[in-house]
Amino acid sequence: MESRISKIEAIIPMLATREDLAKHEGITRQAIMQLEMTMQAGFERQEQNFQAALLATQLLLQKDLNSQTWKVLVWATGLVSLVYGSSFLS
Repeated sequence: MESRISKIEAIIPMLATREDLAKHEGITRQAIMQLEMTMQAGFERQEQNFQAALLATQLLLQKDLNSQTWKVLVWATGLVSLVYGSSFLS
């Protein structure tokens, strides 16, 4: 009889450990889900920041190219008028 009691007493801590594991598993799963949501929000925020910076850079590049194009056209027009003017005067 005593051996049966000692076997049952040996099993009781294991049962408590399984309950603790089940409880900790639930807590761990919640923590992982919270971490995943936080990481996803961070990634989305970084993507929005990257897209905004890319758009700003694109607009600045377009502005600079437009400005340079007009400068080249002005120089080319001036050069053509000088060449035409000098050819008719000669």
